[in-house]
Amino acid sequence: AKRVLIVIPESLTHQWMVEMLRRFNLHFSVYNELQCQAIEESSQFATPFESSQLAIVPLSFLLNNPARGEQVLATPWDLLVVDEAHHLHWSEEKASAEYQLVESLAKKIPGVLLLTATPEQLGKKSHFARLRLLDSNRFNDFAEFEAQEQNYQSIVNAIDYLRSEKPLTKVGAKNTAKVFTDEADLELVQSLFEQKYEEQEKWGIKQQLIEKLLDQHGTGRLLFRNTRSAIKGFPKRKLYYTAMENCYDDYSQHPIDLQLTPERVDNFDNWTRFDMRMNWLAEKILTLVGHKILLIARNKQTILEMAETLRVKLGVHSAIFHEDLSLIERDKAAAWFADFDKGAQIMLCSEIGSEGRNFQFAHHLILFDLPFNPDLLEQRIGRLDRIGQEEVIKIHVPFFENTASEKLFRWYHEGLNLFHKTNPAAYTIFKQQKEQLLEFLSQNNASSINKELEGKEESKEQADIAVENKIEQDANIETKKTPFDEFIKQTQELSKTINQDFQKGRDKLLEYNSCRPFIAEQILNQAIASDDSSCQRFMHRMFDRYGVDYEEIRRNIEVVKPGESLKTHFPHLIEDGMSVTFERETALSNETLHFLTWEHPMVVEALDMIT
Repeated sequence: AKRVLIVIPESLTHQWMVEMLRRFNLHFSVYNELQCQAIEESSQFATPFESSQLAIVPLSFLLNNPARGEQVLATPWDLLVVDEAHHLHWSEEKASAEYQLVESLAKKIPGVLLLTATPEQLGKKSHFARLRLLDSNRFNDFAEFEAQEQNYQSIVNAIDYLRSEKPLTKVGAKNTAKVFTDEADLELVQSLFEQKYEEQEKWGIKQQLIEKLLDQHGTGRLLFRNTRSAIKGFPKRKLYYTAMENCYDDYSQHPIDLQLTPERVDNFDNWTRFDMRMNWLAEKILTLVGHKILLIARNKQTILEMAETLRVKLGVHSAIFHEDLSLIERDKAAAWFADFDKGAQIMLCSEIGSEGRNFQFAHHLILFDLPFNPDLLEQRIGRLDRIGQEEVIKIHVPFFENTASEKLFRWYHEGLNLFHKTNPAAYTIFKQQKEQLLEFLSQNNASSINKELEGKEESKEQADIAVENKIEQDANIETKKTPFDEFIKQTQELSKTINQDFQKGRDKLLEYNSCRPFIAEQILNQAIASDDSSCQRFMHRMFDRYGVDYEEIRRNIEVVKPGESLKTHFPHLIEDGMSVTFERETALSNETLHFLTWEHPMVVEALDMIT
């Protein structure tokens, strides 16, 4: 694709531009109204979007400026990329403005790529609607789509037979043959059963049959979903929770959002003085000196007031990240937090901080409050729980006893086990149990975490590895079951059943389709072959020759900046200096680094300097 249009939430605009440059050395233009007006005044392009081959455009900009939306539609593109595609709401009765705009673009642009970590967040119909954007001819009937999914189990079984190292049995051959219609394929299955092939040829035939099933059934090459079971390198999680005595009035009659953020009910000016979570937070910061801490809370005003209290009470200056900051201000805050030498120890994020930004260099996550949506909770945890995270993630959760926050914590923890691992069934269960859950959360009776199951808080010296309240499940402990306990048990059973169904059907087929070992191994080998030390040696010689200073500040990370003896302009060197790495794994774990390879513009132009 030569002409690429990336449509994204406005909050991710600068991050996409920077990552395209740092990771892939692609220079994208970011469009807004001022940019469009400047292009129209200084050029003869039919539309301002023709001025760049690679364009990043916020979705909100196009929706708020219909004329610009029409211009984007009138501009030729080869590939459309839409990030956070789960925000494209659709139902058979009504489609959102966002969905309609993307649908119009998808009909005109040959290539369409939709990106989302939660494809079924709004239900199967909404997921089907996004598949319509990719292939409206194939996905034109929702009832037919559901009927097809019922047959996925037989396809998965056939693939399992073909992937097995054991000889194909008579039953296995019979069941495998049922999913093929082509005579040539049926002959291959029969030949496998009769063991007519040598070992190497046999695996080639099996792979050929598997590829054909994956392309013909399910979503084929339209949808790729990678799961943790297929991709290695994700960290483990460890939960630390603290139950506190409630210092607020009974707010059970308020909407659930306010019940979970009691400091916002009456907008207390001095809530930080009496809220026990603040004393807990202050102690946590002092205990974890030298550790980076990411704190996420729902409300912007909450984190602003927390930041001021921490500054006055502890002399702690926090990085702040919320929706009213400009894109540049957000990036500066993120960069300050990422700086291990002079940066902030803690970053305070409003809810916007739990989507799109990654901080896997930090290992401690504080959930100051809990969101009323399991997918949003997973997105919060996902800011640290990513490939490149090198340590166990410590998740800290304070909550008030006998309140909605305690019950919601228990539902997430005991019912869905979300603090320890991802749960693909979580949102499906949430939809089924939402009304019941709301009813329980609004009751002001005690939730009763079993005191006999609570652990003890460790000393400050051990707090960074201690469990504040470690639950040890003991089948011998008899406890009185409450209606809420029974509700949690129902959640556990639902979770087990739905996840088993996922593994049997469509999700297993998607997993096979998304990671094809033979192809993946070839790509991996190519990447490994390109990772050698010759590029680093070459650039060090060039830096020495032209007076560029470089210094290793941490393992595999160097600061490169103009030296006092810089002889001439050095291509793509930033005047204030830049942090670089020549090592792929390091680049993946730290998004602020420039990854120097033989394809990087600095290296390419350095080569030109000696030819």
